[in-house]
Amino acid sequence: MRFVSLLWLALTLVACASSTSTTTPSTRRDSNRLTAEELAVSSARDVIDAIESLRPAWLRAREKNIAPVIYLDNVRQIDIGTLRGTPLTNVAEISFLNANDATTRFGTGHAAGAIMVKTK
Repeated sequence: MRFVSLLWLALTLVACASSTSTTTPSTRRDSNRLTAEELAVSSARDVIDAIESLRPAWLRAREKNIAPVIYLDNVRQIDIGTLRGTPLTNVAEISFLNANDATTRFGTGHAAGAIMVKTK
């Protein structure tokens, strides 16, 4: 009888533990994407400031003098400085493509990847 009681208690505990873990929402962030919600709660002043503070690895090049190519609404920009002063309230999403994915999507010339800014 004692064994049955212990087994019942163990099953009850397992059932309770599994039911609570499935109801909690996932708060995992995507390391290759910044959403409008993340940008809204940041203290960043513009797009560059947001990238520098929230995803600084996007701007670190493996080789010197190579920076990621910037795309604003799928239009290639001259340099990253063109995004300085772009207010975050106008941005829907910022995403990063690694060198392989950027080359596949846009062609050669993306040794440091690409940063894509999508406006509202």
